[in-house]
Amino acid sequence: MTSPFTGGEVRLCEEPRSMTYRKEQYNYIHRHYQCVDTGMYFTDTELDTANLEQVYAQYRDRSEEHTSELQ
Repeated sequence: MTSPFTGGEVRLCEEPRSMTYRKEQYNYIHRHYQCVDTGMYFTDTELDTANLEQVYAQYRDRSEEHTSELQ
């Protein structure tokens, strides 16, 4: 991967974040690239999908727990 800003090096970074999805808060590890030259952050479709999938998986787990509690 090269930086879309400079064509130079990038590094893959991770940081804890939270996201509201369907009125509930979810914590996840956000992955993004950082341009070494400019310090700017960016993602690509693959990282966006992986970040969202973490939240979706937690939502599914919570939904299953709520469904089993009702039965």
